[in-house]
Amino acid sequence: MTSLKSILTNCCGMAFILWLSGCSILVGQRELEIPLAQMQQAMDKKFPLKNRYMEFFDISLTHPRLTLQPDTNRITTTLDAVAAPFFLKKEWKGSMSFSGSLQFDAAKNAIVLADIHIENMNLADADAVNTKAWEKVGRLLAEQTLKEVALYTFKPTESHYGGINFVIVKIVTKPDALVVIFEPAK
Repeated sequence: MTSLKSILTNCCGMAFILWLSGCSILVGQRELEIPLAQMQQAMDKKFPLKNRYMEFFDISLTHPRLTLQPDTNRITTTLDAVAAPFFLKKEWKGSMSFSGSLQFDAAKNAIVLADIHIENMNLADADAVNTKAWEKVGRLLAEQTLKEVALYTFKPTESHYGGINFVIVKIVTKPDALVVIFEPAK
């Protein structure tokens, strides 16, 4: 009788463990929608930005404006720019636009921009030679500035639900939000 009771107890215990391990498979994907306004607030906290680049150019970047690009699954950041060689009494005002793909940075537990491209640079009164120089500075500026910005930082509860750990498998852009798709960790 004792051995039968022991066998039944062990079988029930193993069945319970198998059931728990199977729960993660049954849970399936989760989605988290992150509104554009929330990402805009995170970007606004990083600006205005004023720096001297290559010891020649003073650059001021202000008023970031984010736009989601669902057709390319990228995000565009447009900034007001003022650029001036510190040794001249002249400055150029205009705007710069950069786009980037969205990527999860595990160290920051955040969504950041990657593969950043300069989309548009418009500096009033800049001639062709100066425009090319500003484009080079713009690429450097985008790499240094925008890659550091966490557009959204995840709370621990967003990747852990019901005792199951989730991992990000996809980030999709909609016109007014990002959709982050999670799956149970395997």
